[in-house]
Amino acid sequence: MPKRNQSKLSEIRRVRVRDRADSPIISRDQKNSTVTVSLRLPASMLKEIDKAVKTRPYRMPRHMWLLEAVHEKLMRLRPADAK
Repeated sequence: MPKRNQSKLSEIRRVRVRDRADSPIISRDQKNSTVTVSLRLPASMLKEIDKAVKTRPYRMPRHMWLLEAVHEKLMRLRPADAK
């Protein structure tokens, strides 16, 4: 196997770093129009949520399960004419 040219690789790395520095840094929240929220749950409730996630017929991340639960609750709270 041929040896890699270390100076060439380091030059490529330097260029990539410069490219990133020239572009504005945009957070994931800004890109997706979302807000990060820290949530505190009782440990027993989290265990119950994890159990519910595992009983799904297909794999679903806990994050998606929580989003779905919040969405369902909000839909129930909306007036009938707003749905």
